[in-house]
Amino acid sequence: MKKVIFLISTVVLLGACSGGGSKQPAKLSAELKPYQIEIKGYLGDYLQVFDGMYKVESVKDGMLSTWVVKIKVNSIQTYLEDDYGLQDGNGGPLMIDLCDEQGMPLNGFEALRSEYTEDVKIEEVLKYLGSEDWIMFRKYQDLYSKTLPDNISTFSVYSEKIEKRETSSSTTSTKAKTTSSTTGSGDWDAILDDYEDYMDKYIKLIKKANEGDVSAVSEYISIYQKAATLSEKLSNANDDLTTAQYTRFMEIQSKMLQAASEISN
Repeated sequence: MKKVIFLISTVVLLGACSGGGSKQPAKLSAELKPYQIEIKGYLGDYLQVFDGMYKVESVKDGMLSTWVVKIKVNSIQTYLEDDYGLQDGNGGPLMIDLCDEQGMPLNGFEALRSEYTEDVKIEEVLKYLGSEDWIMFRKYQDLYSKTLPDNISTFSVYSEKIEKRETSSSTTSTKAKTTSSTTGSGDWDAILDDYEDYMDKYIKLIKKANEGDVSAVSEYISIYQKAATLSEKLSNANDDLTTAQYTRFMEIQSKMLQAASEISN
C-alpha cells in the first residue's frame, strides 16, 4: 500500500515572523504524570500505564514541529483479536489527552495519537500478559497549540476502536469501485494540481517570513482552509493513486522539504 502522508506546517511562519522585544520564553516542554493508570475505551481491560513522570516536548522534524511524548504501557490481560486499528498504517488506536491537575483536557489541544510505527509494539505487548514497552505519541503543532499552557500537569490515555469501512450492498460496492476508479485517474490529478499550487504559495510565504515579513502569517491564514481540505482528501488516497500520481505527490513533498532545508541552512 502506498502510504500518503500530507505535510502542512504553520508554526514555521509564526517562528520566522516573531520579532524582538521582551517576551516570556515559550513553554516547549513539561513534566507530566498520568491522572490515572487506567486506559479508557476498548483496550482498557488489556493495557495500563506505568505510574511515573513523563515528558511532553516540542520536537523539530525538518520544517515541521510536533508535540511528542513517550509513555510506558504494560499488558494486564492478553488480547489476541485481529485488530484493524493496529494494521491500518495510521495513528491510533491509543490517544493521549493533555490535562490540568484535575484531569481536565486542555483547551485548544487535540489528542496526541500513537504513531502508526508503534502499532507492532502495541500488538506485541497485547499478546503476552505482563509484557511492556514504550509507545510514542505525536501531534503536529498548529496555530493554536504553539506553546504549552502553565496549568499542564497530567495526561490521560484512551483507546478508540478503528473499524475498516466496508460497503453494505453490491450496489454500493459497485458505486464505490466506480468512484475509486474515477478518482484514481482524473480527480486525483486535479487534487494534485491544487496541492502543488498550495505548496508553491506556501514556499513563497515561508521565504517571506524568513526575511521578517510579518504579512506572511495573515496571508497563510487566508489559504489555511484550503490546506485542511487538501489534507482530508489526500489522507484517503492510499491505493487510489496511480504509480505516476504517487510519484508526483512525492516530488511535491520533496520540493517543500528542499525549500525548508535551504531556509534553515
